[in-house]
Amino acid sequence: MKSEPGWLPLALFRAMLLPAWHDLSDVRLAESLDDRASFRRFCGFAAHEPTPERTAYVRFRWKLVHRGLDRMLFETVTRQLEAKGVMVRTRHPGGRYTDFVGQHP
Repeated sequence: MKSEPGWLPLALFRAMLLPAWHDLSDVRLAESLDDRASFRRFCGFAAHEPTPERTAYVRFRWKLVHRGLDRMLFETVTRQLEAKGVMVRTRHPGGRYTDFVGQHP
């Protein structure tokens, strides 16, 4: 079994925002972080370093949900962006939180 390095929680949290904003599955998120420099920069990954596999996002999401942090963190980010006049578009109107939470293991 392949062992992954420990990922910074902030990088994983930022990565969790991308599926909500870009309608990505965990698999597509992992692929997009390999392909898109803007996604890598947003999450804090250097161009030369590896990025998490999809299972890292599943585990991290589960931990947020299990601790009751998922909704609070996502809503806090949304409020901060709105306060700065930033509108985040999603492909599922009104579904930002649902898209962020997704499925639990």
